[in-house]
Amino acid sequence: MSFSDEGALTRGRSWWAVAGPPALALLAVVGLAQFTAMDEWAQSFFWRPGSGWVVDGNAYGPRLLFYLAPKGMLILFGAGALLLGAAAWRGWAPERWKVPALYMALCMAVIPAAVSGLKASTNVHCPSELVEYGGEHPHVRLLEAPPPGMKRGRCFPAGHASGGFALAGLIHLGRTRRRRWLGAGITLGVGGVMGVYQMAKGAHFLSHTLATLALALLLAGILAKLWDHVARGMGRNGETARGGVAPGAGRAVSGEKTL
Repeated sequence: MSFSDEGALTRGRSWWAVAGPPALALLAVVGLAQFTAMDEWAQSFFWRPGSGWVVDGNAYGPRLLFYLAPKGMLILFGAGALLLGAAAWRGWAPERWKVPALYMALCMAVIPAAVSGLKASTNVHCPSELVEYGGEHPHVRLLEAPPPGMKRGRCFPAGHASGGFALAGLIHLGRTRRRRWLGAGITLGVGGVMGVYQMAKGAHFLSHTLATLALALLLAGILAKLWDHVARGMGRNGETARGGVAPGAGRAVSGEKTL
């Protein structure tokens, strides 16, 4: 099967078209978090001085509905996509499912892993850990140096919402504009609900959730472009192998006969 832009995940779009907008969005989120009161404004809807957060993080009902259940379903979705892709690769399932399933499995693994790695290095605390929200740590923004001896934070970007926003791969699987918008809606809906729940119990600021969304869109685009690049290379190699003669080999053979 030959490779064409029409069959590619990114449909021939450039690296800039795929990765540029989410990269700029990520930079914008960092700038807003650093130089504006966006986070404090958004968090004011979820924090009640004297009574605490609008959602009790220990309440089992909300935790089951907005944390445990979606997390479990997304893990099953990623595992199911991997199994379906492997089955299609082996010929045990329709071949048309191979690329969508394996690409989605890749997104569901890489995006949360990348967010988790960033959380361990950015040293940003959750709202509930800050003095103004009943915690013990001062509010140190992303680009500021923390006071000596302060315990490291692990809250930026938002980890829980990364599973929902990892569905951004659905955008690149849509072959029509309507399906791409549907994929975007699913991504925003699932990831947004998971992110708002975390904000409502003081686990994340708005910038944490928006940064995860931008990062997920960026990584989904990069993975799609890399997939297309590898698929294009494999397609060319396959055509060469089926032809039986490598490019330029015919010229070399004819040259030998004239000697």
